[in-house]
Amino acid sequence: MLVPSLTLYTPKMRLLRGCLVRLLWIALLGGTLAYAIAILTAPWALNIGGGFTPLLTWFGAGTLVTKEGTSYPLFLYFHPSSNIAALNPQVGPRPRGPVTGFACLCTPQRGANQNELLLLRGDLYGGGWFNTENSRIQVRLGERSFVNLGQRLGFFNLTGNWQGRDLVMADREVYSGVFRSGLRIDHASVTLHPSGFWLTCSSACSTAN
Repeated sequence: MLVPSLTLYTPKMRLLRGCLVRLLWIALLGGTLAYAIAILTAPWALNIGGGFTPLLTWFGAGTLVTKEGTSYPLFLYFHPSSNIAALNPQVGPRPRGPVTGFACLCTPQRGANQNELLLLRGDLYGGGWFNTENSRIQVRLGERSFVNLGQRLGFFNLTGNWQGRDLVMADREVYSGVFRSGLRIDHASVTLHPSGFWLTCSSACSTAN
C-alpha cells in the first residue's frame, strides 16, 4: 500500500502558517493603534483615581445605600468611550471624557439569581487632561435589554468625584426608573474603593456575601 509522502502537505502547511502569522501581526498592529488613539484622545485614562491604570479601565467596589437604609453591594468598571457625550450635561461645563462600562448590583435578599448586571455610561467633567484629579464624574446605571420593544427599563444616576483613591458618589435626588423586578433605587450614595477584576456578576456578588 502506498503511503502519501508528508512532503506533499508541506506547501499547504506553510501557507496556513504564513496566513496565521499575518493575521496575528494585523491583530497586534490594530490593537496597538487602537491603544495609542485611546491614549491620545483620553490621556487621563492612564491615571484614573490617583493610580496608574495602563488598561485604561477603573474597577470599583462599595456598598450602595438607599434613603430607606437598604444596602446593596455594588461593583463597576468603566473606560473611555468613543461617544461624543454619553449623557446630557448636568454637572458643570461641557463633558471632556465620555465613559462606558458595566456594573453589578448585588441583591442577595432577592435571591442569588436576581443580581443585576447593568450597563454604565457617563461623562467626566473638569480636571486635568492627564489624570482625574479635581474631576467630577456622572454615570447612569441601567437595565439591559437584548430586544427593545419599547418597554421601560430601570435605571439610576450617580454623580461624584475622587477623594484620594476612593470615588464618592450620590444620586443628587435625580429621578430614577423602576426595574422590571420592581426594584427602585432612590436617593442612593456609595463610596467605591479601587477593586480587582471580576469576571461575572455572580462571581463579584459571591465575594460580597
